[in-house]
Amino acid sequence: MSNNLNIRGLYMVIAVLVGAILVVAVYIVISSLLAGQPLTQANTAASTDGITRIDPPIEVPPFTLTAADGTFFNSAQLLGRPVLLSFGFTHCPDICPLTLRDFRRVHAALGDHIHLLWISVDGERDTPAVMTRRFQQLEVEDIVIGLTGQPAAVRTMGQPLGLDFIYSEPNESGFYNVDHTASYFLLDAQGRWIRRFAFGTDLPTLLAELEIILQQTPQG
Repeated sequence: MSNNLNIRGLYMVIAVLVGAILVVAVYIVISSLLAGQPLTQANTAASTDGITRIDPPIEVPPFTLTAADGTFFNSAQLLGRPVLLSFGFTHCPDICPLTLRDFRRVHAALGDHIHLLWISVDGERDTPAVMTRRFQQLEVEDIVIGLTGQPAAVRTMGQPLGLDFIYSEPNESGFYNVDHTASYFLLDAQGRWIRRFAFGTDLPTLLAELEIILQQTPQG
């Protein structure tokens, strides 16, 4: 009997340890998504202000997705100005509306000198009509370029940036959530990735860095 109790106790200890390891692993993955950090690091120089400087810049391959007006949008249309880019989905209750609020403030400060680009990671639900309606609700329809497309296409274009997104299991009504990389990414006027801003980066800090990039950008 004593041996059986010892074995059961050992099994319980092992189970607790395995559970703790799984919790830590899940935390690390989710933290990486929210911080927008690729799980493998390359060519980055991080600072304590929420800004990661990419040196040398990383090329982002050309891509074509669908705009909020239903037309195809090619990344070549962005060339000539820096691009502040984020990923999200219209059913997002918190991070995405805050992101678009920040974008509205960036536009108020810097105007059209920088493209503001938002790409959906939920192409099945985020049709152009749905995206247009959400942008109108958040009052960004005239200042943010909204793009959507098949999830595989979005994963491909976001791969150089370390983009990841994970769908939750639908509930009984069919609703599901999407955990996604929440950082903002800055592309230069040649379409190369040069900065990553952690979600929650102080707005004055973000604006100051964008102003530096604009001063370094040739005016065409």
